[in-house]
Amino acid sequence: DVWVFSLSCRCVRPAWPSPAVRLSPALRFVRGGETELSDGVGFRLPDIPDTLRGAARAEYLALHYWDGFDFAGADIAAPGAEQAFVDFLGLLSRIASADGAFGALFGRAAGSDGLYRLMELCDRYLYEPWSPMRSDELYAAALRAFTESPCIAEIDKVRARQALERLSMNRPGTPAADFIYVDRGGSRHRLSDIEAPHILLFFHYPGCGECRRMKAALEASPIVGESLRRGRLALLAVCVGERDDWERSGCPMGGIDGFDGGMSSSCRTVYDLRALPTLYLLDKDKRVILKDAPVEQIEQW
Repeated sequence: DVWVFSLSCRCVRPAWPSPAVRLSPALRFVRGGETELSDGVGFRLPDIPDTLRGAARAEYLALHYWDGFDFAGADIAAPGAEQAFVDFLGLLSRIASADGAFGALFGRAAGSDGLYRLMELCDRYLYEPWSPMRSDELYAAALRAFTESPCIAEIDKVRARQALERLSMNRPGTPAADFIYVDRGGSRHRLSDIEAPHILLFFHYPGCGECRRMKAALEASPIVGESLRRGRLALLAVCVGERDDWERSGCPMGGIDGFDGGMSSSCRTVYDLRALPTLYLLDKDKRVILKDAPVEQIEQW
């Protein structure tokens, strides 16, 4: 199911993407013409009016990109069509809002099996944690268009709305949700109790190889280490795995070592932890600066 959320380790990845698909968008802004995809599916890009210039050309192309695709007779998940979809996502990163483009796409696919296949591709490229094209903004636009389609079953719309709710959790610029963690002595504490110019949240699981690599990267980072020593940064490491594994493991040097408090106060209920490890950077007022960021991006900040 596209909208089943569970914790997974980033070092456990499926065979992805399809070998024939290039992740670097291959789209060129042509005026139009018949483009034959690699699987033999005819696909015509729209003619862009000569009067349009700059960003307006990209906006027009995004809205009309799929006008020449036969959703009733072609498989959107076939390698050639999937490449066209990847190019479409690359185009969307160049326009101000993707809502109209996704609305037009799902409108074209209405009534065909391609509608659900499209959402599977959106999930694969825009949501899955190992995707280099992952984008919460584009995925949210796709989910909104999906829920507005009259051809979608209500149960699937409910799942899509739940996915939208999870995406909205702790977005950059919003207050970070408070939660309870337990220390080694069994005492319970809250994120809101920590006072520091910046707070780095490190959600991890000791049995995860990628979590161990990120822990080693944090310990080896001179920028993180210096910020911790000078009091400019507080590091809260929260284990969301098994307690026995946590008790046998250790926290990154200089950090606060915690275990997920569980129940209604669990960080899992208020953070979109689609895979581990996950890093969040907060400011002194505990507003989110960076969400699910790599160590390199934390260092640049």
